[in-house]
Amino acid sequence: VLRQVPYQYQQRDRLRSDAVQLIRSCHTLVPQTGNFSGNGRSVTLFYLYGVLPITYSGNTYNIPVTIYFDPPYPRQPPRCFVTPTAGMALKSQHPNVDQGGMVYLPYLSSWSESSSTLPELVRLLTFAFGEQPPVYSTAAAGAGARPASSAQAQAHPVASVSQPQNVLAGIGDALSGIFGGGRSSQAAPSAAQSSPVPVQAVAVAQPVAAGPYPRPVVGIQAF
Repeated sequence: VLRQVPYQYQQRDRLRSDAVQLIRSCHTLVPQTGNFSGNGRSVTLFYLYGVLPITYSGNTYNIPVTIYFDPPYPRQPPRCFVTPTAGMALKSQHPNVDQGGMVYLPYLSSWSESSSTLPELVRLLTFAFGEQPPVYSTAAAGAGARPASSAQAQAHPVASVSQPQNVLAGIGDALSGIFGGGRSSQAAPSAAQSSPVPVQAVAVAQPVAAGPYPRPVVGIQAF
């Protein structure tokens, strides 16, 4: 997959090198490419998909994530999403994740092409999620929410669900990003997005299976 990084990327060698460096230290992320369309345009994106193991209250949980790289990378930071599986829901009022799953970190807002690295980004994501897990098990909602385990992530079939609005918006950003524009995971979740919502209303994206990993986000046209 790393040999198939799309031509739109302005620094393909840097992207490959950075991805290899991360995958060597984080074996739970898998490189993917996918063709996405939105607003009458299409783009091929490189992304990493899998889980980040965290420790919370003495137990280990796997947090499903997708990390998208827009063509201007590394001038622009990656766009990071928590992508819950069936049996999981995004927590409302999370300090680092909005209700569409987009992740905010100061490290992303201060991203530097010369000094920022993917291993450090993943380390900070893991730390933030270990402090406050961004997903919980919907099966446990009646008895008090708890973080969703990796076993749940792999045991349930894919549900038919709606997609996070900022994933859809992000595809437009990626298309703009070919020319150096586009919004990334830089703005903190807004107050308007922090009010609680019913579990069934939470937008859920790509599931994590035992492998092979699925194609790009369901609901966005993928070829």
